[in-house]
Amino acid sequence: MARFAALDLGSNALRLRIVESSGAPPASAQAPLAAGGKIEKDVNFREVANLRVPVRLGSEVFVTGKLASGTIGQACAALRDFRTAMNEHAVDAYRATATSAVREARNGATLVERARREAGIELEVIEGVEEARLIQLAVVRRLALEERRALLVDVGGGSTELTVLDRGQATFAMSLPLGTVRMLETYLKDAQTVDDARAMLLEEGIDRALAEAIPHLRKASFDLVVGTGGNVETLAELCPVKGGHLGFPKAIDTQLAQKLRARLFAMTAAERQKQFSLRPDRADTIG
Repeated sequence: MARFAALDLGSNALRLRIVESSGAPPASAQAPLAAGGKIEKDVNFREVANLRVPVRLGSEVFVTGKLASGTIGQACAALRDFRTAMNEHAVDAYRATATSAVREARNGATLVERARREAGIELEVIEGVEEARLIQLAVVRRLALEERRALLVDVGGGSTELTVLDRGQATFAMSLPLGTVRMLETYLKDAQTVDDARAMLLEEGIDRALAEAIPHLRKASFDLVVGTGGNVETLAELCPVKGGHLGFPKAIDTQLAQKLRARLFAMTAAERQKQFSLRPDRADTIG
């Protein structure tokens, strides 16, 4: 049995997942896992470890254009813990990726260099198109989409990736500068609640970001929309379609979600955290 690890340095948190697989490992132990490799559907995976550390890399980047030195230090501390976990679980190969926050930071190379020097982790800063490709691989592996047209929407802290799938094959992909942390830092900085004026600014910002994608999406019709990301999963828990939908166990009731938005906007982050049993870094971004 081979063991593999995936490390994701997102804008809102750092994550490590280790799995045991029936597939053969690369020739060199502890090697980074190359991009573009094909994953066969008949390979079985068993989760060995799953860690999440709430380091918000995007807290300064989307306003100042730089990662704060303290945030880089927190990220490196988390990566050292991840390296310890990978060593303890005898990981054969890993892939560590950083997304929009590090991609857009003028000093992103500093984090990459410190990750290598302090944690022994080769960190890869990927573009939005590669994010979309990885999401597509994961979704197609998990869901039966061979006979369906689907729109994949991955909502992250710094960006949202859109992918149109036709019978499992991508026909369109785009990365948009729409993310929960980006919206929070840009439009809701220091706001306790979201009043009508701030809500209007949010909607206008989202409309501007979506403008380039809308013509492409209007050309296609979809059997379903597949959402991924921590906030999307939380919405599926808060606004569920009873009994699932189209054979999928989790689905979001959009009418309930629209009603929930008004409630969330009227509440402080602390009130949301208490009312809905949310983590602090989910309570302030869920709106």
